[in-house]
This record gives sequence, structure tokens and C-alpha cells, in this order.
Amino acid sequence: MHRFKEAIIQEIEVSESIMKQGNEVTLRFRILSNNGDYTIHTPLTGDYTEHMNMLCIVKYFMLWKNANAFVMSSRLIKPNAISSAGLTKNISLAAYERITTRPLEFGMVQWLEDSTIDPIFNNILPQPTDRLGEVQKQECYRLFGAEGQFKVDRILH
Repeated sequence: MHRFKEAIIQEIEVSESIMKQGNEVTLRFRILSNNGDYTIHTPLTGDYTEHMNMLCIVKYFMLWKNANAFVMSSRLIKPNAISSAGLTKNISLAAYERITTRPLEFGMVQWLEDSTIDPIFNNILPQPTDRLGEVQKQECYRLFGAEGQFKVDRILH
């Protein structure tokens, strides 16, 4: 639990840093695995089908890396805040910080009850029976490899 909660706090700090540099916080996933953590930077439009496809792609990545948890971070409009929410098989945690923009300031981290996390995100977590076929493995190389469509950063501990 300690490592998981720390990852959520670190991701809120990453969002703060992005905003302090004058950039926009976009949707990103931190994937936690026994072999290290990875950050996937993902575009997100208002299109529901595209959103669901992105969640499926993140699940493929988690299977590919034998991951067992993730933290999703984004910017909220109402309230004006940055947020990070994470799931493992047994734990769901979410936190946010309110933002004032003129001047740019961040409030205290506020922890949310797990009931505030949309149950749809439970579908991202790989199940013990989930396997990647050859087609999905090739898709992972295409999407997340060195020349992939999505930027993936390895987080060193």
C-alpha cells in the first residue's frame, strides 16, 4: 500500500511540475509492475469510443509488462484541480489538488473515497486468465516500441 500511495502522490507532483512549466496536463497512466514503472502519455478526446479503445490499449500494455496496478492522472475542470487515481486488484485510491490559476497555486492533497472511482477502470486491470495473443503483442510493439505511436517513459526507482 505504501508504494502505491506514494506513486499517486508522485503523479500529482508530476502534474504540478507540468503546470509550473506552462504546459497542459493531459491524460497519462503510470503502470506499476515488478520490473519497474512506466508512464504512458495518451491523447484523449471527448469521443467515448476512442476513450474505451485507449483503455483497452493500456490494458494490453499492462499485460505485456506483467503489471498489477496503475495510476491515472489528469486535469479536472470542475473542480479546477489535478487528480490521480489508482487501482490494484485489492485497492483503489484517488486524490486531487485544487488549483488557482492567477497566480498559479496548488492546494493540499485531498484523498477521496474509493467509491468515487468509476468502476469502468476496473476493466483495465489484467485478470489472471488474460493473455496477449501474437496480434496483441505486435500491436504493443507498434504502439509502445521505440518508434511507437505513444510516448512511454520508464521510471527508475
